[in-house]
Amino acid sequence: MIGDVLTSSSLCTYIKNKDQSSIVHYLINESTKDVVLHHPDIDKLILLKKNKESSIPYLVKIGLLLRKEKYDVVFDVYAKLSSNLISLLTNADIKIGYKKSYSSFIYHRTISRTKDHLALEANTALKDREKLLRAYFNEKSIELPKPTIFLTEVEKNDAGKLLEEAGLNSTNPILMIAVLGSSDAKTYPLDYMAHILDHLHETLPKAQIIFNYIPNQLEQVNQLYYACKTSTQNAVIRDVYGKSIREFLALLSHCDALIGNEGGAVNMAKALEVPTFSIFSPQISKEAWSLFENEQNYAIHVNDVLSAEEKRRLTNNELYSNFTPQRIIPLLNKFIALNLT
Repeated sequence: MIGDVLTSSSLCTYIKNKDQSSIVHYLINESTKDVVLHHPDIDKLILLKKNKESSIPYLVKIGLLLRKEKYDVVFDVYAKLSSNLISLLTNADIKIGYKKSYSSFIYHRTISRTKDHLALEANTALKDREKLLRAYFNEKSIELPKPTIFLTEVEKNDAGKLLEEAGLNSTNPILMIAVLGSSDAKTYPLDYMAHILDHLHETLPKAQIIFNYIPNQLEQVNQLYYACKTSTQNAVIRDVYGKSIREFLALLSHCDALIGNEGGAVNMAKALEVPTFSIFSPQISKEAWSLFENEQNYAIHVNDVLSAEEKRRLTNNELYSNFTPQRIIPLLNKFIALNLT
């Protein structure tokens, strides 16, 4: 959800760039607000309470409150029943959403969402959002800007002090590792990840490694740590982690790269101009979500290294098993050469 909210914030920037007099409100779940705090192109954040998304009375209350704002246009990027209901109740002059049989009547203009990501160009998550804007601005082509996260100088300075107190040296590379995916099924096997970390340490012996995790993930983090070689363990600063999303973002802003599982942390790193190397789960479409891939942002998916026959006969777990570090390291070496040496 954080990645979705961050990506969709680009719509706010596009609208503001188009007309600085526009007043832009952004409706999001309160748990995601940290990635858009202090955003200069968002005039007001409207926060949905956690675990209330399925409460019809609550959604009706929100929708009726928003009706008082008398919006000229509503863009429904979320496209779920909750946002359908809220969009309906806003009574905006123009409502724009995705074409669905059960909700199209709500919107004045609808667009067809990309169904087969593999058949079309990359970045379809962005392309679908651009279609929503085109439906309003009547432009043949729209290119959304890359999302940006805005940190205060106080936040960045506090994070710098935290790293310094933990013994990290800013003259040597600091690598943030995205240890876990959003679920076990979307997490690169920890023994394979240990092999990746060992390779990083061997290639960049002065690099300092910190993990992206929260306390309830400590057991898996320890599993990864102890699967690494002793020399790699010595390069890991284990006690440094973000105790909140904003603190994590501030720490990440001091890092030279983020490497590991694809997910919200990767999107946040890109928004902070931190180079990324992301390993996609077989379940996730790289064509849809490998956004802004370039020499600074690399991504690899099992589809990039396995044959069509292998992909056809293997289960998700088997795909991961065959997605070995040896198949990832050649591209990782290119990323290291361009961004860390």
